[in-house]
Amino acid sequence: MTKLMTMLLIFTVTLSATAAGEITDPAKIDSINSSWSRALGQGSSADLGKFYTADAVVLPPSSEILATQDAIKDYWEGLHKIGVNKYSVYDV
Repeated sequence: MTKLMTMLLIFTVTLSATAAGEITDPAKIDSINSSWSRALGQGSSADLGKFYTADAVVLPPSSEILATQDAIKDYWEGLHKIGVNKYSVYDV
């Protein structure tokens, strides 16, 4: 499940930013990934929500497609409530 969740991050955080042509610098992408991981570890769904654009879509494993910022924020909040509070992000 960890590998699948990592892939989820790659597609929702890194690619959503780079697809729009906004961020291409690898160091900046690493910084964003680290900030995202810190927000998750702190349980801050409001801060996590800031990483997603208004048109972001998240495809979580074994769940429905999340197509609004509120749904994405609620998803991460729910995971934090069940104990998911540490993540590693790897770019491929």
